[in-house]
Parts: sequence; C-alpha cells; structure tokens
Amino acid sequence: MENNRALRRPHLDCYNDIDLSLDTFPVVGGTTTCDAIWMGVPVVALEGLNIHQRVCSAILSNLGCPELIARTIDEYLTISTDLAQDVERLRGYRRQLRQQMLGSTLCDGKMFAHNFSQALLSLPEFSKSK
Repeated sequence: MENNRALRRPHLDCYNDIDLSLDTFPVVGGTTTCDAIWMGVPVVALEGLNIHQRVCSAILSNLGCPELIARTIDEYLTISTDLAQDVERLRGYRRQLRQQMLGSTLCDGKMFAHNFSQALLSLPEFSKSK
C-alpha cells in the first residue's frame, strides 16, 4: 500500500496501476466509477434494487457498457473473473473508455441542460408562471 499523499501522487495516477475496478455493494461508486472509466479502467457493478445501489449501473448503461453490469452475485463473480483473465479485453477498455465516455450522454452537457430545463418547465409550479 502506498501513501499517495506523502508521495504527492495525484489520485488519478493510481489508476495506471489498476486493471479492473470492482464496484462496492451495497453502497456503490459514482465519482470513483467515473474516475476509473476516465482512466480506462473498466468497472464491474452489481445492480441493486434501490436507487443508491444503481448509480454505477446507470453510469455503465449510459456509457454503453451493459456487459459490465451484473444482476446477481454469481453473475458479478463471473463477469469479474472472466474479465480479469482476459488481458486483450482489458487493453481494449484501457484504449477506448475515455473516448467512449466523452462521446456518451454522460458528457453531453447541452443535452443534460435541455432535458433538465424541460423537466423543470413541466412541473406545475413552473407551468403556472407562463
């Protein structure tokens, strides 16, 4: 274990030493999921029933990586172990994930702003003021 703070090593640099990220459960990652993807590290998620257990799977869905989302613990283990043993596939993710993220809805600020403003305008409180 390294002390990145003592080494003055930026946290994103640590992802250069990571091949695969396993999302935690039942409290899942949001920012850490995006950090990993940005750095080309695939994340395997176990999708839960509650909204706070579906953040990572929502990110992966919007990224276009449904193959990294498990619905059961057995599936989570299978996806994780299969991917950990597939060096070429891991290399592919390393090469493509950042560009895939940039081209996804996750990074489309204009679309988000439009959809968010439309959602606000559809609320009764806003439609009365028209």
